[in-house]
Amino acid sequence: MDKTQLKDEAFVVNDLLTQYVNLHNNFLKSAGTFSSLFRKVDFRKLAGDIYFLFEKFRDEKTKLEDLQKQEGSEKEKQFAECLFCYTEALTETVHLLFILAHALQEKAEGNKLSFREHMENDKRYKESIQIYLKQGEELNNLYRAF
Repeated sequence: MDKTQLKDEAFVVNDLLTQYVNLHNNFLKSAGTFSSLFRKVDFRKLAGDIYFLFEKFRDEKTKLEDLQKQEGSEKEKQFAECLFCYTEALTETVHLLFILAHALQEKAEGNKLSFREHMENDKRYKESIQIYLKQGEELNNLYRAF
């Protein structure tokens, strides 16, 4: 592993983060507003888009796992591990967003979704956001020193 390769992978993860933020915002705009109660929301498409991004994150996480196994300086290893942990946290967050969207899709198709279950999913999703934000802060600090 070398510094350039690690920075390239960090940019890939950043691009995936941008895609996630856009999907998160679309989800909130579509399903998280009072007006969403009065219009038809295409949860199937939204859940599909989120799952597609989840697969991209999962693939990137596998790449980073392989990258961690390569030889490198102590700083490179530390950065690679932190980037992996950040990507892992983001992957979990995107997966939990998918669970939220998929549950709403199934409810829209006539299946049951209790308010309690929805709130538990939402709580887990919000907690995962805090985890990836904390990991991201640590990664940014390492990147500045890198």
